[in-house]
Amino acid sequence: MKKALINKYSPVQSGWLICEVVAVGDEFPVDESFLEWIDCDDNIEAFKWWYDSVNDIIKPMPKAINTINITDTTMTINTDFDAHDLSNGDQVTVSEQIPEAYNGTYNIVVIDTYNFSYTVSSNEGPVTQIGKYDVV
Repeated sequence: MKKALINKYSPVQSGWLICEVVAVGDEFPVDESFLEWIDCDDNIEAFKWWYDSVNDIIKPMPKAINTINITDTTMTINTDFDAHDLSNGDQVTVSEQIPEAYNGTYNIVVIDTYNFSYTVSSNEGPVTQIGKYDVV
């Protein structure tokens, strides 16, 4: 078990960014009201995770999409040099895309370390604004 420092001046969706992670007992005093220590698992890393204060859970940061292509109703996502660390059947929520019909939560199929795909209900044409994805 470790301690994570959340920064309430750095909002992420319905919570705050984790800006420091230390071993229990190594926490340093924080005098600012916008900083707070919380318990976290050993695998949590600063700036890669955020604290969802509504659901009281730590989640991975949203991931950037490098490219996105649609063929029929299959969307293929490329994450460029940022390995996605997903497995077949994992769920992702895609947001901030245009057309908005492509936003939603999907079960994915892994193609390789940097690419995965999922099926959408209909082909609304090419993506004109690339969004981001969150692991559910």
